[in-house]
Amino acid sequence: MFTVIDTIPMTDVLYRHQPGLKAKYQSDGLLAILDPDETTEVPVVSGSVVTIFRPDGSSIVRVVTVAERPSTVVGLFFAGLRPEDVPRLSHIKVD
Repeated sequence: MFTVIDTIPMTDVLYRHQPGLKAKYQSDGLLAILDPDETTEVPVVSGSVVTIFRPDGSSIVRVVTVAERPSTVVGLFFAGLRPEDVPRLSHIKVD
């Protein structure tokens, strides 16, 4: 499992300032940043099914829209999700 250390909402507000991101992600959603101490490589591919375990004990199953390592961290983009769907310190398990 991998820990989410931060999230970045990808919305029209951000896309207006960064049009290249709109081309990459193609929809509103959430980019979940994984703990770099737990992974240095992208642990899944786009289209993978994962379970997200939230700090409150609830969980959801979702499909990773885009998986990438744009710099020193791994990011998983989930189309249609919001920050409250994947809070910081959630854990992501590849199914």
